[in-house]
Amino acid sequence: MKTAKEFFEERHYQGYPQHELNHDSFRLDTLHKTMVEFAKDHVKAALKAAAENAKWTEKSYETRFGDDAHSKYDFVDTDYAGDPCTGYIVSVNKDSILNSYPDKIK
Repeated sequence: MKTAKEFFEERHYQGYPQHELNHDSFRLDTLHKTMVEFAKDHVKAALKAAAENAKWTEKSYETRFGDDAHSKYDFVDTDYAGDPCTGYIVSVNKDSILNSYPDKIK
């Protein structure tokens, strides 16, 4: 993954002579810091959106005495004697996470 500085320089400064780019290092440093903050804000917003919009499903299965239920399922309910009685498999819809943050970065 590229740093914000590398990303900016690659996109913005293509074709400019290096001596023209070094004259205002303070401004470039400020711009770099701003880009990093911009990216952090969008990452936080994207993670929040993913956490709030993730869709998941569960399927339950009856287990039998002697089943190795704990290794087959994501979580297991037990009966009054502590034996596995219902196993659950949980699935997360990856698209619901990937599509939860609108592509409105400007």
